Amino acid sequence: MLLVKKRFLEAKGMSATFTDELAIAKADLATKNELQNKVMNIKKQLHKDNKTEYDLLYSFITLISKAGKIMYDGERKRDEYVITKLVARMRGGKNGGDKPTE
Repeated sequence: MLLVKKRFLEAKGMSATFTDELAIAKADLATKNELQNKVMNIKKQLHKDNKTEYDLLYSFITLISKAGKIMYDGERKRDEYVITKLVARMRGGKNGGDKPTE
């Protein structure tokens, strides 16, 4: 039955080596899929590592911010230790706002 269908498809224009070409393409796709999975796993691990480092940095910034708020309580400089204001100043540099001095 399979041979009859193959002959019918060949009569319609399918090459005689199509099944072999299909097997090669399938193996090639499997190899590429395996490589893609490896790359995605590396990126996932990198993201996880970066998240850990970010959390450590954020906790360090929070500690400094709290210390600055205590140290400069009642003074105008205290606002420089509010995290939302620090982030706003940091982002302001991208828009031409606060530019760092050298």
